[in-house]
Amino acid sequence: MVISISVITKDSGTCSEFRINPRFTLFQNKFQKPAGKKNVLSEHQNIADRTLQNQLAEQCANHGIEINKEELHELILFQEYISRHVNYSVVRVVQCMFLWAEWVRFFKKHTRDFPRIILEKEFRDLIVQHFNPRVDEDGFLGSVYTGITFVP
Repeated sequence: MVISISVITKDSGTCSEFRINPRFTLFQNKFQKPAGKKNVLSEHQNIADRTLQNQLAEQCANHGIEINKEELHELILFQEYISRHVNYSVVRVVQCMFLWAEWVRFFKKHTRDFPRIILEKEFRDLIVQHFNPRVDEDGFLGSVYTGITFVP
C-alpha cells in the first residue's frame, strides 16, 4: 500500500507529489517478532487470566450467581484495575469520584463500552470492602477515601 500526498504551492501553482511507503525496511526488524521464539510472558499472562476467570466463575457458582462472559470480563478488569492503580497510603486521600472516573476510563480503554455491573455505588462498596478505607466528606474535594491513593 502506498500513501500519496499532493501539495500545491501558492506562488507557482505547481503540484508536488510525495509517496510514502509504510513498509519501511529500516524499521521492519524492530517490530517483527523473532521467528521460532514464543512470547513466554504472554503465555504466562494467558494462564493467569484463565485461572482468574476460573476462580471468579467458581465463586459466582458457589454463591448461586449466574454470570455471563461479558460480566466475567468486567470483574477481571476490575481486579486488574485495583491491583495496578489503587494502593494503601497512610497520609493520602483520593476523591471518590476521581477513582470512579479512572475506573470507567480504564474499562472503556479495554472494551470501548461502559461498565454494566460495577457502577458508582457498587464501585464504592467494592473499594470499601477490599481496602477498608474511611470515606470522609471534605468541604472542598467532596467525598474522599482516606488511607488509599491512586497510582497512575
